[in-house]
Amino acid sequence: MTFTMANKMKTSISPSLVAAIYCLAFTTPAWLGGCGGDDDPGKSTDGLGDRLPAEAGKPGTIPAESSVAQQASLVIFDDSRVHDVRLFLSAEDWQSILDDSSGDEPRRATVSVDGVVIANAGIRPSGESSRVPGNRKISLRVDLDAFDSTKKLGGFDSIKLTGSWDDPFLIRDQLAYWYYRQVMPAPREVSTQLWVNGQSRGAYQIEEIWSKESLKGRFADAKGTLYRIRGVGGVDPYGYLGMEPALYIPLPWDAKGKHLPEAHMVIGKALRIVHEEPARLNEALDVDNMLTYFAASAILSNTDGFGSEFEIDDVYEYYDPTTGRLFMLPWDPDNTFGSLNELPTRDIFANFDRSVLTRFLKTTLRDRYYSKLDEVMRKIPIEIFHAQIERAAGQIRPIAQADTLKMYPTEHFEWSVAYIKDFIAARYVSVGQQILPKQGP
Repeated sequence: MTFTMANKMKTSISPSLVAAIYCLAFTTPAWLGGCGGDDDPGKSTDGLGDRLPAEAGKPGTIPAESSVAQQASLVIFDDSRVHDVRLFLSAEDWQSILDDSSGDEPRRATVSVDGVVIANAGIRPSGESSRVPGNRKISLRVDLDAFDSTKKLGGFDSIKLTGSWDDPFLIRDQLAYWYYRQVMPAPREVSTQLWVNGQSRGAYQIEEIWSKESLKGRFADAKGTLYRIRGVGGVDPYGYLGMEPALYIPLPWDAKGKHLPEAHMVIGKALRIVHEEPARLNEALDVDNMLTYFAASAILSNTDGFGSEFEIDDVYEYYDPTTGRLFMLPWDPDNTFGSLNELPTRDIFANFDRSVLTRFLKTTLRDRYYSKLDEVMRKIPIEIFHAQIERAAGQIRPIAQADTLKMYPTEHFEWSVAYIKDFIAARYVSVGQQILPKQGP
């Protein structure tokens, strides 16, 4: 099994073996200098990490629940600082998460985010590549309303705690999300230190999940239907199969939230236009939004989603009732910036023959795609993005250095700062050269 395949599916392969395969996939000498983190061999290998500082009180002491007003006023996605997340649950339940032995069953927990506490929340394993039994940096889904539908923190009923287990830079997807957000709606992600039962789990990310709550403020009406596109090898999720929702749901269109069955008729209606009346494409899909997504993805060298070698995945579609169109939303952009050893000269049409949507970009929408690539790069000058890389790296660096559970040594983190800056600079040059025919006389 190659690393790429392991990165796209839940599997029983051990994290250490996947990490070894990952390291061997890189030919850059700096990456081959070592794999496996900078744990002290003399320390315990149970993955529990360091104890809380003495001033924080007794390790594992469960704090009292905060007031509803405090819970409502919490600003979770403040990117000006590193956050502090603490989880308190039974030792048996935590071990079942590490072992991934109880599926998606929520485990009762008390959750503290920056000192604001909510009791009786639900915790479960999350992710795809990270969801491997024994993974010390397993990603977690925090469903605050799992046992009480009124529970929220900062207006959100769910968040994701991302372990970035296979990313030596730890913040690759945070940076990709930042880039997307400069030109379109995209999730927010901020750095945090995670503690479980008073013991450090090191550097994590708090990731915003696409939901009714996250759609608010980004759309005039957040009551439309939301779908996660889940890849099926060799299948174009945007192929027209007929009008009935059952032809698309639950795969490859994974519907989120509760809606009447007839609400999902929007899928077949949109895809019929895509295939049978492409001149009306903008009535079915927000074409400018689609072009922006594809342009930003190409610049970031996003090899998930439509750029994948295997399946079309890691993208959401929102049916916006105010426009009557589908709106594309990015998700989980961890395979970016040459993470799978792609060169910055990667073709801006790579793997675009696998979907009807991307084939439009090679034909009738080609000039608009070129213009959108140029527009996005002009809107985000390379020096601005470099500054964001340095700022985000500076925030997480102290926690990354102290993290005894991370898969890769700190030297790989430091090397990645310069690598990603160099990669994106070279990528801007390459994309500019590839669109020169459009920019000429």
